[in-house]
Amino acid sequence: MATFSRNFSGSDDARKQLVIRGPLLPAVVGFAQIPPAGVYREISGEALIDTGAVVCAVDLEFLRELGIAPAGMETIATPTGQAILQTYPARLSFPGTGLSDVVFSDFVGADLSHLGACALLGRSVLSSYVLNYDGPAGPFTITG
Repeated sequence: MATFSRNFSGSDDARKQLVIRGPLLPAVVGFAQIPPAGVYREISGEALIDTGAVVCAVDLEFLRELGIAPAGMETIATPTGQAILQTYPARLSFPGTGLSDVVFSDFVGADLSHLGACALLGRSVLSSYVLNYDGPAGPFTITG
C-alpha cells in the first residue's frame, strides 16, 4: 500500500492553505485507453480531494486540450440542484505518490478552473483509500 502525505503545519498561514485550497494531490490527466500512434499526451496539474462529491470530475479544458470525446451523460446533484453533465473516459495518475492510476469511462466533465485543479476526486474513487485530514495539525494523508 502506498501513502502520500502533505503537511501544512509550521505556521498558521500554512494551515490556512489547507483550508483555502483543500487537500491537493499531484495529478496527470490522460487517455483511458492507448490512443492512436502520435496522439498520446498528458496534462499535469493537481487533483482536489472532495469527500462531498459522489463522482470524480476532470476539468473540461484539459479534456478538450487532450481531444478526449464525451462517452455519455450523467445526472449529478450539486449544491444548487441537479445537473446533467457529459462523461468522459480518462486516466488519472498521481506522480510521486505511489498511488495507483484511476481509469474510468465516466469521469464527469466540469469547469474546475475556479478551484485551480485538473480533477476532483469524489467518493467513487476515495472509497478505495484511507484518508486522514488533520485540520488542527495541518497534514492530510491518503493511503491505498
